[in-house]
Amino acid sequence: MLTSYIYLKDKKLESQIFELLNRTSSIEVLRVLNNNMELLERLHRFPIDILFISTSNRGILSLVNHPPFVILVDEPGMKKEVVDSQKYFDRLTSPINEEKLCNVLGKVFHITNRYNVLEETNSLASEKEANYHTQDIDYNDEFMFIKEGKNKQKIVYDEILYVKNAGYALQIQQENDKVNFFRSSLKRLQDILPQSKFVRISKSLIINFHKVEFFKNQEVILNDQTVLPVSRIYHKRLRELMHLKRL
Repeated sequence: MLTSYIYLKDKKLESQIFELLNRTSSIEVLRVLNNNMELLERLHRFPIDILFISTSNRGILSLVNHPPFVILVDEPGMKKEVVDSQKYFDRLTSPINEEKLCNVLGKVFHITNRYNVLEETNSLASEKEANYHTQDIDYNDEFMFIKEGKNKQKIVYDEILYVKNAGYALQIQQENDKVNFFRSSLKRLQDILPQSKFVRISKSLIINFHKVEFFKNQEVILNDQTVLPVSRIYHKRLRELMHLKRL
């Protein structure tokens, strides 16, 4: 599990990011920081993996060894600033939403998973071999174990709402707002997930069609009220499955 601190001026945005991170089982928020002195002390005494920090506060990082993943956060109303990209890992621009955050976290997991694989193989693995190992999945008819960093997370199929390609990793969205990130291709996961429960609805989405509340035109609404687009080429197959479900 990766560890993180949050240091923002905007308390509403701070709460939003905190809640989104708490929905993952892969990142632990160790502390929400309140001032520069607390930030310096915590980073010195308790190093972490990820720091979410206001873009306007970034100057303080020159005084301390900062973590490997510094995420700058543009707070509402802040004037857009040009920042040297070599001094941070990524940047969340306003307005902040779940999709943007998931994309950033996907990049983090892409790097940490690759590093762990290379570490385990004494740095002798090729790029192709590393990708193969990061895709390892243990599975049966009811659940699977996926690798997140050095840990394996159990995911029950019946609890999955949908799987989305988040760019650098797959976002596995589950009930009760739980989220996992996994380095693999959508096609590989589609081959593993039971066809009696899951169907692809676009190039970047697989859904658990038993969680569909409503299907109309080019959209599905899941039972948690998430609205997802359905590509035209997958429309017919989804309609057939929904018909069988009602029988």
